[in-house]
Amino acid sequence: YEQNPKLLWHCMQNTALLIRFITQQTFESVNSFCKPQNIITGNENSIIRLLKFLRDKFDLEYLFYKVLNEGQENKISLDKVDSLIASDIGGGGGSDDEYEYEFIPASKEDIEEDEEEEDEEEEEEEDEE
Repeated sequence: YEQNPKLLWHCMQNTALLIRFITQQTFESVNSFCKPQNIITGNENSIIRLLKFLRDKFDLEYLFYKVLNEGQENKISLDKVDSLIASDIGGGGGSDDEYEYEFIPASKEDIEEDEEEEDEEEEEEEDEE
């Protein structure tokens, strides 16, 4: 690793190390669509494919968004999810009519009630045994 690369050779070494690190972290080879030479020369298509690959692997919000829209005819945007959360938390009414599902975050009270019910069920099961 060259902290302050001055030669093209140093840049190539650093980029090769980056590609190797990505391959080690994802267990997938990115050399098939993005080589260190592509990054150094500024090949936009290869760099964009690498960025999309990294986003698919490491951006959790984007992954949840993709799963949320999987198999849906009406796609929901991240902005719509944020507005639904804000309207549910703020008590305002959102326009959810265009979607087949409604996003409702669980409140602390709901979670506590569920935990209490689970505890009661466990106690009943223990009493039966």
